[in-house]
Amino acid sequence: EQTEATVEPYPEITIAATTVGIEQAKEKANSLFMQGSFDEALRWFSKCLWMVNAGLCEVRPDLRSILLSNRAFVLVKLQRWQEAEEECSASLEWNARNAKARYRRAMARLELDRTDDALEDVQVVIRELPETHTADALELEKKIRQRMATPPGDSVPESSDGGWRSVQIIEGSDEDEPEANSPGPQQTAEPPPGFRRVPILQVSDDESDDGGPRAEEKDDPFPDICVAPSAQGVEEGKEKANGLFAAGSVEESLNWFSKCLWLIETQRVGVPPETHSILHSNRATAEIKLARWADALEDCTRSLALNPKNTKARFRRSLSAFQLGQLEQALVDIDLALEDMSPSAHNQEALNLKRKIERQMEMDARSTDPG
Repeated sequence: EQTEATVEPYPEITIAATTVGIEQAKEKANSLFMQGSFDEALRWFSKCLWMVNAGLCEVRPDLRSILLSNRAFVLVKLQRWQEAEEECSASLEWNARNAKARYRRAMARLELDRTDDALEDVQVVIRELPETHTADALELEKKIRQRMATPPGDSVPESSDGGWRSVQIIEGSDEDEPEANSPGPQQTAEPPPGFRRVPILQVSDDESDDGGPRAEEKDDPFPDICVAPSAQGVEEGKEKANGLFAAGSVEESLNWFSKCLWLIETQRVGVPPETHSILHSNRATAEIKLARWADALEDCTRSLALNPKNTKARFRRSLSAFQLGQLEQALVDIDLALEDMSPSAHNQEALNLKRKIERQMEMDARSTDPG
């Protein structure tokens, strides 16, 4: 007799029973989320988790944690608070340092009037994150304390779901994109993976996730850069940024890409998802040039959330993950990128990166071999 756990849900959703297959399905779910198709995104995340839980595919603990956290985010958007709280708790069992899962659990617990537990969660998030990235958590802490100070029966603050736009979640080739050289491995003083810039309110992933944390500022971060608040203005701003990058003005190029993204993500300038994706991917290229690996990883994740077929973004995310020591993620991404690439010089560059990743994984394995 089949139990609920063994009966395949959503048989119309086909996912390859491999880590790559699960990663691809996660990107699909993230993309559906970004489009506002929450019920459909929930089905895809649920199918991924069913396959993992049924033992059809073994995945890394951090990936399982991300899948649970992302499904929780969908449940938050659907205001299914109890289920969201449970999903976040399960996510934290697989990765206790998943700041997004803990933040989302605090959100859900606030809505469930479990204010003491919510406060404990958000205070952990505030301790874990750098001071420059705690604004959202501090605002949530304020709302929780307001709720705790509100006598029963009195009005309570408006639902804190406002402002949650996406989940950390990523592609297409674009001739306008600047090309980045692939620098060799560097030793950088990066914090633990995922904790230099944790998008609290939105996605990426895994990573993804998702206006982003950098674009949530209401005030113009670059008032000296003039970009018309229109689709045409953003396109012209992108061309200007690409020209600056090609001329070697990487920092200034980064600022122009950031101004364009700020207009899209705070001023609601409407552009096609492909253009939005390219802007994140191009900014990642500038960040790679500046060896800002964690920033580049996040931008690539956002790019892929908007367009999962952006092969350049996936290649750049693999390179960034490699530099951050996230070798399993880097290998998954480069394999996906190679599947989408046609034989060319770019393919060779990707093959070279894959060899570097596999060589580093072998070296790491030998260094931990007790024999």
